[in-house]
Formats: sequence, C-alpha cells, structure tokens
Amino acid sequence: METEWMGRYRSLIASLVRHVNVASTGNFERADFGNGILLRPISWQALEYSIEHIDHTDSMSDVARTLGITQSTFSKLAKELVSYGFVEKYVATNNRKNVILRPTDKGIRFYHQYNDNRNRGLFTDFMAELETFSDEEIERFTHAIDTLTNSLPPASKQNPVTLVKKE
Repeated sequence: METEWMGRYRSLIASLVRHVNVASTGNFERADFGNGILLRPISWQALEYSIEHIDHTDSMSDVARTLGITQSTFSKLAKELVSYGFVEKYVATNNRKNVILRPTDKGIRFYHQYNDNRNRGLFTDFMAELETFSDEEIERFTHAIDTLTNSLPPASKQNPVTLVKKE
C-alpha cells in the first residue's frame, strides 16, 4: 500500500489533515455577534492575540507570521477590527514603519463577553481528551505539531511570476 509511510501515525495524520481542512473552510464563515458585528474565526484570533500580548510590541507582520496567515489577510482583518473599535493602530517613535495593534477597552470587554461561549465551548471536549496527558506529554505533542507546521511553506510564500509581453 502506498500510504504505509505513515505507519502507526496514520490515524493521527488523518485527523490532523481533516482538522486543518475543516478549520480552513470555517475560517471564512463570519459569526454574527449582533449589533452588526460579524467576525471570522481568524479575526477573533487576532483580537485574542492582541489582548494576550497587550504589553508586547510585535508588528502586524510578526503577528501575521505567528498566526500563520499572510500579511495582506492580516491587514484586512486588522482594518475590520479597527472599524469595530476593538483595536487601534500604533507605531513606535523610533520606527514608524511597523504598525502595532493594541486592543481597546471596548475590544477587551467584547472579547470577555463572548469568550466563554465561543472558546470554552469549542475546546471543552478537546481539553477533556487531553486531561490524562502530563504537562510534558502536552509539551511534546505541541512541539510535534509545531514541527509539522514549520515544515510547511509559509503562508506568504508565492511562486515567482514570469512575465511575457502581450502581443
């Protein structure tokens, strides 16, 4: 059989592939939070990142790379979060080129208002499955997933374009 290379990891690899495909498809669906607020999961993740790293000065490019999305996609969702008043854009006085997002009080309140229903409900069963893992096993499993992720081409990598003069 041609898939024997997976060995005993076949079911784990299949689950990871299915998860990535389902999650990727779902990242384009906007959740309706009411009051005209429609957010995609990746927008929620960007808001969450800005709250979790409120004291950091990671540029938008750094955050995009950390989240595994292109800079252009991150710029679009940052614009969306700014339009809702959930984040604000800043620049450092010594580097006006790198834009840094900071959550607003409104963004933090919004996040906390919806976090219990969204994230805890989403991850409850997953975390229950991991309950018997030791902290070391979780760390090793996380490292294995990161190793797999880092072996993939970056989201921003594009094939070189060759131009041909149009006749």
